[in-house]
Amino acid sequence: MWSLCLRFAEDRDDAEDLFQTAWIRIWERRRTFPEVANVEAWLHRLTVNSCRSFLRREARHRREKGRMQFEEPVGSAAIGDPRTRLDRLLTAESVEWALSTLPARQSEAIRLRFLEELSSEEAAARMGVSTSTVRSHIRHGLKRLRVLLS
Repeated sequence: MWSLCLRFAEDRDDAEDLFQTAWIRIWERRRTFPEVANVEAWLHRLTVNSCRSFLRREARHRREKGRMQFEEPVGSAAIGDPRTRLDRLLTAESVEWALSTLPARQSEAIRLRFLEELSSEEAAARMGVSTSTVRSHIRHGLKRLRVLLS
């Protein structure tokens, strides 16, 4: 969840706010938890929704204050540009969609390895399979993602 918040946020302070907001939403919706089939997907979705709400609030705030920047992005200065952040969000949503179309084990292996930044060994331990199986799931999953996202 933390790495997801960092990807959505402009800086570490915003990421901490997003992370806290996500946990508040999780706490508020804890009664629906027993009905959830896939806990990781539920946590991920609540976090993504919190991040998207944050970006919408931030954009609305900037519009209201008349501080919206419309200069062309240049190099690393574009990181705070709302358009650049929207492009990152759309890319993240495309990747999220593509991951959701993969077989469950391939999606899980890719999420653990790249989104949660676990080693292959750690992902294997969490999935209850061998390291070579995780690597195989990742290899086949990435192959499918390349086709879906091209």
